[in-house]
Amino acid sequence: LEQLFEKKENYDVIVQVGEEPKVQEIYAHSIILCCHSNYFRSNLKEKKDGKFIFKKSNVPSKILENIFR
Repeated sequence: LEQLFEKKENYDVIVQVGEEPKVQEIYAHSIILCCHSNYFRSNLKEKKDGKFIFKKSNVPSKILENIFR
């Protein structure tokens, strides 16, 4: 699973963290997030151009990266 996160291949979730102009994107896989999180299971419903996009300006990227690993 670590390799999926590191390689950033075949992802279908983009989490945008931080505030403009320093927005960072974290890439993830919906099936993995849904298996481990009721929050994502409930909120991964609508794709845009084949991807789920979440904007989380109030969460530091390092915290989400650690959670997704």
